[in-house]
Amino acid sequence: MIELNPQYTDAYNNLGQIHYDLSRYSDAIDNFEVARSLDSQELSYQICLSYLYLLQDDIENSEKIIDVIFNNESESRIFLNHGLLMSRKGETRKAHESWTIGLQGLDLDSNWDRAIYYVFSLALGQVKEGLDNMKLLAKECHDKSVFSNALNEATIISRSPQPVEGINDLITILEMTIAQLP
Repeated sequence: MIELNPQYTDAYNNLGQIHYDLSRYSDAIDNFEVARSLDSQELSYQICLSYLYLLQDDIENSEKIIDVIFNNESESRIFLNHGLLMSRKGETRKAHESWTIGLQGLDLDSNWDRAIYYVFSLALGQVKEGLDNMKLLAKECHDKSVFSNALNEATIISRSPQPVEGINDLITILEMTIAQLP
């Protein structure tokens, strides 16, 4: 598709998503960057990039993107990413404020969003509920990508300068769940 139409942003977006799913984060970044260069107004590319840069511990590039989109959009994922960035920078209060707002926009009928909700609930201090709910979700849901994504979120949080109570226990639950799924 790219050879036929090198300006086709959806192809780069799809390749970026495939690389993300395969944990090839540098390749995912490369494809989302091309997509963003072709369509700088598409918010989803910027959200993905800000998150991927955090996964790669590239706080500077993540911050550049979040600074541009944070005050102009109300997308739940932007608030969650902003919270991750603030957490990594040691600004816990700002992280909590952003996570609280971001959690309000999640669809708790979606296993993907429920897993994210439990990770951030734990990070906000609801440790027992976060751990217990993630264990329950692990019994109900058999989609490895749900837990892989939640593990990425938890891993970013675990790298914060201020330790988050229960985060290592949550990471263990997620790793065990992933290992048991086909």
